[in-house]
Amino acid sequence: MTRYRAIFIISFMLVFAASLPAGSGIIGGTLKNEWGDPLVGGIARIPGQHYLAIVGHRNGSYELNGLPPGIYDVLYEHAAYNSLLLRNVEVGENAITELHVILNLAEGGASIVDTVVLELTADTTALEPDSLDIEAR
Repeated sequence: MTRYRAIFIISFMLVFAASLPAGSGIIGGTLKNEWGDPLVGGIARIPGQHYLAIVGHRNGSYELNGLPPGIYDVLYEHAAYNSLLLRNVEVGENAITELHVILNLAEGGASIVDTVVLELTADTTALEPDSLDIEAR
């Protein structure tokens, strides 16, 4: 009986591993309030998609797993706090994008959505030979 159980467990693990997308990434970090307290029960999600993480750790950590490489918007929510939408979050192949988020307490019980746009930029001036200050010897 033990032999069949081991075969079943190994087969289940192989099927589960095959269902994960190859080269997927993770968005992870912490969700806390403005005083540094973890927001257990808070939510991090990708709007319009099935990716969702609930903060369930005492340190406020979360992970959105299995994300294909690309650019995402991430919405952070918790009761009595203003929601925060981060736009243009880049996820690389087999990489972890670390985001530590702070939510502010909603004033007057009305929650609003703050939006932060992350700019994806690359400094190409360092690659241009004319921009380098090299002294001829």
